[in-house]
Amino acid sequence: MAKFFVKSLVLSFCLALFGTCFAQLSARDYYQQCLRFEASGDYLTAQQSCLNALEIDSNFTEASLALARVEINLGRLGPAESRLRALERQINDPEVGLLLAGIMLDTQRGNEARSFLSRAELNLQQNPNQQLEARLSYLNGQVEEFQGNFNNALENYRQATSLDSVNSIYPLAKALLHFHLGDLEESQAEIKNYQNLTGDTRNPDMLSLLAKTYWSQSSLAEAASTFEAAISQRNSREGKKQSDDLISLALTYYGQGNTSAGNLAFRDALRRGISVLDLLSGIIPWAILLVLGVGIHLWGESQIMGKDGLEAVEHPEMWRIGQLYLVFLFALITGLVVALLFSLLRYNNYLAFLTPIQDAEVHAVFIISFVVIVSSMSFWRVQKNGWDAFEKLIGSAESITTGFIGGIILLAASIAYLKYLPDSGWFGEFYLNFYRLTPLVLAAAILLPFSQIFFSSFVIPALERRYTLPIAIIIAATLFALVLTQPLILLLATGLLTAEIFRRTNSGFNPIVMHLVLNIGLILGASFFPFVKNLFL
Repeated sequence: MAKFFVKSLVLSFCLALFGTCFAQLSARDYYQQCLRFEASGDYLTAQQSCLNALEIDSNFTEASLALARVEINLGRLGPAESRLRALERQINDPEVGLLLAGIMLDTQRGNEARSFLSRAELNLQQNPNQQLEARLSYLNGQVEEFQGNFNNALENYRQATSLDSVNSIYPLAKALLHFHLGDLEESQAEIKNYQNLTGDTRNPDMLSLLAKTYWSQSSLAEAASTFEAAISQRNSREGKKQSDDLISLALTYYGQGNTSAGNLAFRDALRRGISVLDLLSGIIPWAILLVLGVGIHLWGESQIMGKDGLEAVEHPEMWRIGQLYLVFLFALITGLVVALLFSLLRYNNYLAFLTPIQDAEVHAVFIISFVVIVSSMSFWRVQKNGWDAFEKLIGSAESITTGFIGGIILLAASIAYLKYLPDSGWFGEFYLNFYRLTPLVLAAAILLPFSQIFFSSFVIPALERRYTLPIAIIIAATLFALVLTQPLILLLATGLLTAEIFRRTNSGFNPIVMHLVLNIGLILGASFFPFVKNLFL
């Protein structure tokens, strides 16, 4: 009996040991599957394989680390961060800190990213790994770029490339930063150096960026062929990137006047998953605002219908609503025509206002033309109606302090907007790109505040005489936002504030000062404070 008990005990122990070994082997198998699927880009299957491994062995830290990488690639940053923070307490692996730093950067937490990178650097000093060191340099470059230190960012990207020359992420980051800085030839050189060094001429992200550099240089035929190459190399899991490239391809075809090829590329983009609503996301808010403005105008008309004969005639006579809109539409159409002519003469691309890099210059030309025409016509109309134009439209500068205070408020609100609100839909990018302070952008920034001669001093008195002051202020702010288009919400707030200051001070000088303080403040900020400049990237 004792012998039987001993044999049973030994057998049970062996079975338990065998079961444990089998479970460990199965967990290892699932982990290897996870790595293979991760390498192939099939992240959903990789995620399930890693979860299977962890279900068998919840303490399998390698599988947990691989799962965190997969979750990051799937965009599940919250679960990945929680998993990595737990791993940081269990293992001393520099990759954990690097992954956490990447998440911090993706979620706009640059200071925390720097802290994790410092810890990862200390770990790498104890456990050298050239690939992870390259990753460290790359992430340091991302932090520097996030903080607006672009030369330091480029140096870090260069160091990452020298440590790991076959990884396309590092030269791509450097080329992309050169592109945003407007250094198109440097961007092209970086891409071609990578292609010559590795022989990899099929990387779709590299090809897409190279196409954009050609597009921005008005080499539309080269841009189209390179976009086509990028699209052909993308797989089915890159639907969003395929659609973006197809839209860019369509625009390059339209820019060449090849409407049939452009329509074909556009239809293909719709088939690949991009929706019409996505394409119109920046137009829909603008259209809603236009309808709102027209609606308020018609409502105001309905309130005074039949009362025109009761209006007293002023001497000198106030300009009429029709004259107001005539000035507005003439300046708007002329500005668009001048911008189109500039696009054709400067870039040989009548769609330059939709072309990277070129769009900022074309928009600046439109603003300059519109402001010059609308302000000069406002002076002409006021003077023709018998008023002293300068006194009526500019007025006294006695309360200039109000204008300065209002401008500082607008400056703070604009910086907060750029930092915290998204660049899409109702928000959008800023109406001028102070990231690249070209002569045309600077001229537009300085001249734009003088459009307040029209939007405040010319629009509000005429509208107030016919409607009520609140309606006049809302319509003036709506016209201001419609002309500059984006960011719509910020422009509406700016238009309402400048109109209110005009109402309170009865001086056109203050709205001009407010807008000047805003634009000059942004110019100085982008020139001397890297973090402000980076807000326009």
